[in-house]
Amino acid sequence: MAHDESRYPNPHTFIPERFLDDDGSLKPDDTQHLAFRFGRRMCVGRHFADTSVWAVMAKVLAISDILGPLDENGVEIPMEPRFSTGIAV
Repeated sequence: MAHDESRYPNPHTFIPERFLDDDGSLKPDDTQHLAFRFGRRMCVGRHFADTSVWAVMAKVLAISDILGPLDENGVEIPMEPRFSTGIAV
């Protein structure tokens, strides 16, 4: 299903731009169901899987120290935060 050429031309080529609108924003995600299927044969553990991944990521971030870069003397280098509005391609 993820390789349907009528939906994704040239499906075996890495083209991340196919998921962006003309203005660079992400298109609505209608492929989320592909991982766990849909209909009568839908994965019964899909909610457990999503919750498990979220719990693991929350635990990893809770015990991690996110620090800025250090110079050669071990002193933290001040950083100016920069934000973007989309995906860098």
